Parts: sequence; structure tokens; C-alpha cells
Amino acid sequence: ARPLCRHNVIRRHIARAIARTLGLALRPAMIACHQFGACTAGCDLTARRLQLLTDLSPACEPADPVAHAPLDVANAHSEISRLAVRGCLAADAAAAGAHPSAATALRYFDLFYSFPGTAFVLLGGTLVPHAVTRALDQGDGLANPFFNRAFSPEVGAAIAPIAHAQPRLLPAPTAPLLHDDTTISGYCTPPPRPLPPAALAPLL
Repeated sequence: ARPLCRHNVIRRHIARAIARTLGLALRPAMIACHQFGACTAGCDLTARRLQLLTDLSPACEPADPVAHAPLDVANAHSEISRLAVRGCLAADAAAAGAHPSAATALRYFDLFYSFPGTAFVLLGGTLVPHAVTRALDQGDGLANPFFNRAFSPEVGAAIAPIAHAQPRLLPAPTAPLLHDDTTISGYCTPPPRPLPPAALAPLL
């Protein structure tokens, strides 16, 4: 079941205003992490990138395949740690030359995520309220950029050992992301094994 939150109209307008500027400010860093969820036509970009890897593959032997390993986080916004997200927002706001939206996003987070929220889960035709204390609200207008900011760099770090072991003649594997939907792809010898759950433990 997916817990859904419907915030009051004032909070939704605040989130919408911040999301516009925060999304643009985060975009270069997110693209560097191969996070295309906030990009125009991000789905098309990710699919075409994988198609190019396949079409231009230098692999002439079975030992050098194009790897493709999907990864998805069930109910991603409901699973990520608030502390992990806040740590990233605080680091951005304190960074030299930080965009003004970084401090605004941190204030928003502290205002609305410093206390439990309420989410409703549909069970047997009945909406059952639940207190949310450790995750982002499913339905918050800023949940996507908050999630992307914390999750994307960690995925890159988790696959770094695979990339570092890659032969120099082949491009290292990367993990293009559409929010929490991840496709680890690239030329890999040997093919990658599934990421252990402990690799993303700091976020959950």
C-alpha cells in the first residue's frame, strides 16, 4: 500500500514556488549524478542513452557485454530517511556560493518535517491514518527534489567499485536515474551483481 498525503493549499503553493527554483539550482549536480528525473524528457534521454550504448558497443566477444541492471525502491518517498535528506539540504545551504533556494528548501524542510505528519493508506476500502515520522510525504511538491538530492549521489557511490574495476578501454558503468527508478548500464566485465541492501543503508 502507498501512503498518500494531501497537504493544505497554502503548503502546496509554497512547495510549488520553491520547487521551481530548487529544481533548476539542483539540475547541474543531479545531471552529474546521472539523475534525469528533473530534466525535460528525462525518460526519453535515459532510454536513448541505453540504446546508444547497445548500438555503439565495442564488444566483439561475450566477455564484454553491455550491462543492464534495473533497481527500484518500493515506495521510495516513504522509505528514505528524513535525517539523510536534511543532512544534504543543510550541506547545500552552508556551501560557499549556495543558491538562495538551498536555504529556503532547508527552512521548508525544518518547518514541515520536524514533527510527525499524517498519511492515509487504503485498506479494504477504508482510509486508515498513519503517523509518518521518518520519511518524506508522498504527495509533497518538494518530495522529488528532496529524494533525488539524497539518493542520487549514494547510488553513484554504491556502484563506484564496479566502475573502478572497469578496463580502461571501455566506458565505466553508470546508473542513470529517473527519481528512484535506476538502470545501471554500461560495458562491464564481468557483468555486475545485484547491489547489496547494505550499500544504501545510510539512506533508509
